Amino acid sequence: MTEPMKQATQEWFALLDRKEDAAALDLFSSRIVPLLLDRLHERFRSDHPNRPHGGRYDGLISLLGYTPDTVILAARFAQPRSLVVLHTPETAPFLEAVRSHSGLSHDTLRAIVFDKSSMNELRRAFDEGMGGLAGFSDVAVELTGGTKPMGAVLHLAAAARGVDTLYIDYAQYDPRHRKPVPDSTYVRLLETGPQDLPRSDPEIARALGSIRSSVTQALLQVNGEDLSREATRVLLEGIVADLDRAEVAAAPQPPIHGHGRQGKRE
Repeated sequence: MTEPMKQATQEWFALLDRKEDAAALDLFSSRIVPLLLDRLHERFRSDHPNRPHGGRYDGLISLLGYTPDTVILAARFAQPRSLVVLHTPETAPFLEAVRSHSGLSHDTLRAIVFDKSSMNELRRAFDEGMGGLAGFSDVAVELTGGTKPMGAVLHLAAAARGVDTLYIDYAQYDPRHRKPVPDSTYVRLLETGPQDLPRSDPEIARALGSIRSSVTQALLQVNGEDLSREATRVLLEGIVADLDRAEVAAAPQPPIHGHGRQGKRE
């Protein structure tokens, strides 16, 4: 860890200790994020050499949880021409912080609300967000915020659309402040498989069929989120429906040029 990063991190933790959340977020955005960006891009390019844009995307859909840190970092990392923030009524109060610290002009950001009790609502919000990004060459979904079921729905919905899924991960966690150690963070590209294969390859349909079956069986065992029987059913049906559409889309057809691109497919 460099001395400037060490000093900024210590000051950030001190502000969090004093419950000065606004000042802590300002320090995170103005001092810590700029120190992170070059290393985040360098690692992303090294980990994912098949992404020539190096982590910069024309369009970004980001899931807002109860802290705006990850949305802000994702926006500064991706530098999108358009940012769509998916949020619930409960997380709406954090939108202003995203607008203030994302480094983007206010007319670049669009917020779409959804009901957290419905996975179909989340899929509706995602589809609405994708509709606003039609024609963009490189689109990604960042799903660090929100719950695990929300992340699962967005990840598979993104795979069905052929766009990248990003997750802000870390190697070290500070349990006292319940925050990742900033210098240990990195941006992961969550692999799904379908967008990395030629769309004209008939093997995709068989692969997706197997994926659908495996995901369905795994999600039947979800118990960490205290989901009701009905919520679990809706989650599973939504994911299977997304994979059904992906399987149909993956049937042999004229190839679409480009890698992992959403383009004007929808």
